[in-house]
Amino acid sequence: MGENYSIRQASILLRIPKDSLRYYDKIGLVSPKRGKNNYRYYDDQDLVDLRYIEVSKFCGFTLSEISDFFQLRRKPDEKNHPVFIRILAEKEQYLDQKIAIYQLGKEYFEKMREVLLQKKSIEDVVKVDRLVSEIFAALREGIETHP
Repeated sequence: MGENYSIRQASILLRIPKDSLRYYDKIGLVSPKRGKNNYRYYDDQDLVDLRYIEVSKFCGFTLSEISDFFQLRRKPDEKNHPVFIRILAEKEQYLDQKIAIYQLGKEYFEKMREVLLQKKSIEDVVKVDRLVSEIFAALREGIETHP
């Protein structure tokens, strides 16, 4: 049998705010056991689930989608696989867009640093201005398609 962790211990161990842990419990994403004192005690599986939640959030999943994923994981039903495969493909596309935007941002930093260090001509500054416009357009598109 694994170890049990208080909300404070789980929060410190996983670097997740206690308020988030309470909220995940409230909405049923993770339901730690309760002690006689009514305190939450997280087991090893709860910690695994919490890691899944944080990674999934980072990858653009909503808490509702994460909940759906947990239901699929806990009660596998093959008829739900196509739906979840579609959601995974959408999230992969979302991450590809973010990667492209970050690449543009990296290019912006490199060009701007070059302009500042080498005191380049006004034409180079115009190139940086164009790059900023591209990044801005990409961000606007990403914001519109992924609230």
